[in-house]
Amino acid sequence: MKDLFKMLKRFALLFVIVLALGLQSCSPGVSLQSYNDSYEGYEFKYPTGWVPAQVEGGPDTVFHDIIRASENVSVVISPVSGGKTLPDLGTPSEVGYTLKASPLSRPTIAM
Repeated sequence: MKDLFKMLKRFALLFVIVLALGLQSCSPGVSLQSYNDSYEGYEFKYPTGWVPAQVEGGPDTVFHDIIRASENVSVVISPVSGGKTLPDLGTPSEVGYTLKASPLSRPTIAM
């Protein structure tokens, strides 16, 4: 009987530890801030703590992490060419998928 009680006590302790760790991981890790460019007509959210960056001749808007500068978000605005309209290109999801599926540059293989 004592062994059963010890086993149940250990199980309860293990359950409480797992529950505490699980609830801790459910808390939001990053808060987001909103960016709105009413002139160009877009908005997005970026992590709190990221800062704007100026890129000459580059994207319209750039935000990057101050600790890991390679982590960034940017907006590039390109005109629609060839007499097409935005609806001709597809929905934003379709355009995003097309851009994701077609690399902008070929990966190089170091030998």
